[in-house]
Amino acid sequence: MLDEQLEMMRLLGRRIPSADELEAIQRRKLGRLLEYAYRNVPLYRARFDENHIHPSDIRCGEDLRQLPAISRDDLRAAGRDRISETVDPDKLRSRYSSGSSGKPWKVH
Repeated sequence: MLDEQLEMMRLLGRRIPSADELEAIQRRKLGRLLEYAYRNVPLYRARFDENHIHPSDIRCGEDLRQLPAISRDDLRAAGRDRISETVDPDKLRSRYSSGSSGKPWKVH
């Protein structure tokens, strides 16, 4: 991520990046995010697998339509499976939302 920020700073320091350059950066970041979620978050990995999708299948914003929707109720039901396996559960701090949507939401 730092290398992309440095690349963006370098590009912005000289000139405004072209639409193609910005799109390439977005595609790389999207790919890294989806790959991370697939490798480290059981809920997302299960949803990808259930729908026979691999992160490499999603190459641009338009491809995001292939991803299954995950509702807030799905996230609630997933419990610990919605949290990255790279996170130490003992170091999580939890807070609750106000519940303005109807049910309080536990946020870590």
